[in-house]
Order: sequence, then structure tokens, then C-alpha cells
Amino acid sequence: MKNFLFQLTINYKRIVLRNLRFLVFSIIMPIGFYLLFTQVMTQGIPADTSQTWNIDYLISMMIYSSLISSIITVSNTLLEDHNRKFDLYITLSPISKLRYYLSMITVFFSLNILSSFSLAVVAILINQVNIDTTYLVLICLVGPLLSLPPLFIGILISFVGSGNVINLISNLVVFSMAILSGLWWPLSIMPNWLQKVSVFLPTYHSAELLKEIIHQQHFHFAHLGVLLLWGILLFSVITELMTLQKKGELQTI
Repeated sequence: MKNFLFQLTINYKRIVLRNLRFLVFSIIMPIGFYLLFTQVMTQGIPADTSQTWNIDYLISMMIYSSLISSIITVSNTLLEDHNRKFDLYITLSPISKLRYYLSMITVFFSLNILSSFSLAVVAILINQVNIDTTYLVLICLVGPLLSLPPLFIGILISFVGSGNVINLISNLVVFSMAILSGLWWPLSIMPNWLQKVSVFLPTYHSAELLKEIIHQQHFHFAHLGVLLLWGILLFSVITELMTLQKKGELQTI
């Protein structure tokens, strides 16, 4: 446990404290989108409809914020570790690769919580969103937990190994998932075939699950089932790739 906390401290320093631009980008950008779509794009909308929209779009931007940090930042951070031979140090040291990834997940999980609470504060102070405190805290804690599938996707993208390709793929995946999951605008305005694609994406089910919680609606366990299936499949692929990578390193030695 002591070694894990030491690894966690190192990751906080090198990922957050030494790269404040990342922190600003992952928090400020979703807040900017939230204010744009709730303050500018909702002129003339009735008060009741506007209140519901402000709450729903808060959920969407929480998911979008987690997408940015979980896919773009995770994949680039892992690539940077590879280029700087930090992952080789982990391989040759007593620190296991599993603990290395767990410490990374913990860092980004806590950053997603910070981003969610920041968005909630903006929604309350600027849009006067009226949300029960208990449910508000609940979605700010549950939301980051639901970001595990995208985080696994970020880890998978890092295996590509090329900086330009990783940036291209990670941005393409983030923006595609954001659009197809209805995070930027309602799915109802999209073609039917795109609406059918959305139900297979983890971000769609994360958003729907959080909306059910915040609106105190009937809870559909199917959302959790899809997210669990995504998590298991992605974790299995990552584990297999790590095994193949380790065998390759042994053969090289």
C-alpha cells in the first residue's frame, strides 16, 4: 500500500502539477461548451424546458469532460511514458504494470470528479439549476466511475505507439462518441441509423443512467449491463495485449 501511494504521488506531480494546461483544458473546455449551449442557444425557450435542458446538458458535459481526460489525455500520457522509457523502468522495477495502470486510473478518476463538481458549481451559480444536493453529489461521484470504459479505450489507443496516429485516433474517437451519444445535441435530430448506433456506445448509457438518477426516474439496469460488458471486453483485450507485449520483451532480451 505504501508503494502504491508513492506511485500515486509521483503520477499526480507529473500529470497534474507539471502540466496545468491539461487540467485547464479538461475542465474549462466542457464548461465553455456548457455555457454556450445553455446561455446562447436557448434564447426564447420556456423556463420549464430550459431548466430541464440545463440539467440534461450538465450531464452531457460531465460525460464529455471524462471523455477528454479518459481517452485523449490517458493515451498521450502513456505514450509519453513510453517515449521517456518510464514504462521500461516500471517493467524492470518491482512495481507491477497492474499497479502502474491502477495508479493512473486513480489519478484520472479524481480529476473527473473535480471536473464534474466544477461543472455543477457553474450550473448552480450561473444557470440557477435546482438540483437536490444528495443527487448532485451522487452523479458527481458516479459519473467518473462510469468513465472506466472510455479510460480503457484510452489505454488501448496508447498501444498504437505513434504520437501522430494516437492523437488522430483519440480525437476521432472522442468527437465521434460525443456526437453519436447525443452529448452535444439531442439524438432526436439525427438520422435514424445514427440513433441506432448510439445505443451500443458506453457514453450513451452513462448519460442516460445519470439522467435517470438526477431526474429520480425509474432505474434501468440495462445501462449498467452494457457498461459492464464494455468494461470486461476492453479489460480482457488490454490484459491480452500486455501479455503479448511482455512476451515480446522477453524474446528481445
